[in-house]
Amino acid sequence: MKSLLGFLFSVLVEPAFGMFLQVKDAATVAAKWTQRASAAGAAYTAGVNGTQKDWASDTAAAAPAWAAGVAQAASNGSFAKGVNAAGTAKWKAKAANVGAARYPQGVQAATQYYQTGITSVLQVLAGLSLPARGPKGDPGNLNRVSVVTTALRKMKTGS
Repeated sequence: MKSLLGFLFSVLVEPAFGMFLQVKDAATVAAKWTQRASAAGAAYTAGVNGTQKDWASDTAAAAPAWAAGVAQAASNGSFAKGVNAAGTAKWKAKAANVGAARYPQGVQAATQYYQTGITSVLQVLAGLSLPARGPKGDPGNLNRVSVVTTALRKMKTGS
């Protein structure tokens, strides 16, 4: 398998003699990327299944680099720049045309994970004893909300 740099070089440029590279046009590069990446599902799966690295421990160990990267992106405005570069129109188009089609499949694939995650929430809620409900608009009703939010926060943070 080619290195990533070798692959990118083969996709983006053509061999040339002399000082200058003959750079392919963006439409050609995008078409080749789409063709190759769309056909790479089996290679992707093989790479995931064939790795000897422990994703969870390696990712957790990268937490300081993640935090530094997020802090840097926040300080130099990268997040806002990216959001503004994409714009609302792109977000809406992708959400409606790509996200909506993938959402049901994602929900189906996550059913067991959802059930596992929601079980502890439901157990906490089932164990609560709420103060009596007052009339509609009674400020005392906020005490009921407080009992729920406090219990769920304690479940999440352990304190």
